[in-house]
Amino acid sequence: MERYICLGCGQGFPWPAQYRDPQTGEAHLTSPCCRTAFREADRCQNCGRLIPREEGRLCPRCRKDAVDRFRQLLDRFTPAEREAINNAYDGVPLTKPERAA
Repeated sequence: MERYICLGCGQGFPWPAQYRDPQTGEAHLTSPCCRTAFREADRCQNCGRLIPREEGRLCPRCRKDAVDRFRQLLDRFTPAEREAINNAYDGVPLTKPERAA
């Protein structure tokens, strides 16, 4: 199972490798593929691509696609409708809209 991702090439790996600097003798944990920095990894919730955990739940490509689709949807509303929607959902997660009383 790929628990980590190399920041150099994007390849996943199960465990970091220990690299010993030949000049200083210091040992470092690195990615086994590029001997560079690595991060804990998760899978994109849309496409399954391996991504660094701190990127969130979507990879950059899926995040861009979601933003593009949202912008296309917004273009269907008039400026007055967009203002009303903005006021209704300001600071409220879109997955849990407030219901009018």
